[in-house]
Amino acid sequence: MVSRAFGKCAGWIGRANDCFATKGYERMRIRLEGGAQLDIVNTHLDAGRSQEDREARRGQLELLRSHIEAEVGGGALILAGDLNLDAADPEDVALLGAFTSALALESSGARGRSQWQALDYIFYRSGGGLALEVVEAGEDESFVHRGAPLSDHPAIFARFRTR
Repeated sequence: MVSRAFGKCAGWIGRANDCFATKGYERMRIRLEGGAQLDIVNTHLDAGRSQEDREARRGQLELLRSHIEAEVGGGALILAGDLNLDAADPEDVALLGAFTSALALESSGARGRSQWQALDYIFYRSGGGLALEVVEAGEDESFVHRGAPLSDHPAIFARFRTR
């Protein structure tokens, strides 16, 4: 497993106080039967709704993209995490679109069914002789207590089939 910090953040006091928690990503490579490889990346980007927060996320996504290009190349990839990019905000949607386009990522379709805004995502791509297919995606409602998610975000999931 590889863990890397972004080294970029916005807000020590205010703007979601992101600099108090190191943001970054973890990457794990799984070797499947027959020798195919699948890289899985988990990440958490800067929070907050200010322009400084958005610029921090832009820089974090640029670092993440360059690391994925260097470490994974064109191989099969699942990328999931709290990207703090609001699916209802046109600027965030543009930033997310540029990132996923650059890496040829597809959305798994995983979304929460509650009233919470979409900030968490699961993306994937086939590559390196391994095809990925989404079998099921959505919200895992077992992570709810008394009608509310156990986190500030609904727990999303995606199940994949490999070929």
